[in-house]
Amino acid sequence: MISWHPTAHDKKFIPGNGFLYSDISDLDRIANCISKFIWAPVVFYNGERREKRYRASNFAVLDFDGDTREITLKQAIHNVFCDYRHIIGTTKSHRLEKNGLVADRFRVVIELEKPVVDLRTYKYILRSLTEFYDSDKACKDGARFFYPCKQIVSVNHDGDLLEIPDVPEWFMKPRPLEYYETYKNMGYMPVKCEKLLNTMIEAGKRNATFYGVAKDLAKCGYDQSKIIELILSSPTYRNQIHEFEDEIKATVGSAMAALQKT
Repeated sequence: MISWHPTAHDKKFIPGNGFLYSDISDLDRIANCISKFIWAPVVFYNGERREKRYRASNFAVLDFDGDTREITLKQAIHNVFCDYRHIIGTTKSHRLEKNGLVADRFRVVIELEKPVVDLRTYKYILRSLTEFYDSDKACKDGARFFYPCKQIVSVNHDGDLLEIPDVPEWFMKPRPLEYYETYKNMGYMPVKCEKLLNTMIEAGKRNATFYGVAKDLAKCGYDQSKIIELILSSPTYRNQIHEFEDEIKATVGSAMAALQKT
């Protein structure tokens, strides 16, 4: 199974609804799909790209953006992922200069041994894989979508399927509401948020990072204007406030709207 968007092709467009899904397992057909459409490895209820609408997934996707461990495209194809049933495709910025670096940039799609219908299990799989292979840490949620691959460079029909690991009990337990209430009552922010607000976040990960920060701060009682102020005063934007103000306002607004729906 794979989800794809029939009309969204522009990188400026971030689709939230309208995803269709195809119940196929032919890797050649899936490779054709992910090289032409905006797509997601997750099937959503009613095509709504939200974790709350997660239905199932047959694939784990790793994104290598050139700024993590140096796994080259050649190594990925012939050594690192050669034993798995997989698809590997380059991304738009492959071998182009990005953030002052020319590097292999590619995406690895690995088929799971069976559909994963539990969101927390799926997120644990992605978390484990991204940490092990040092791939893009932003790509481990249950509502991630991807833009079309530039070129499909490897399709392995005969490899092994990725086994579903046993998920530890601590990961399966949802974070209690008291966690946020404690910070709210004390007037402090979570340590993770404080750390991110004092870190220079690289281009390409800023919006996703501060979307998460905004949601956590809102749960701790911060209002929308205060969250925007904190983000714009962080090292990431401190000297570029006017350039990114509208973008941050939109990001925080989306986070607040998402919270209202839950």
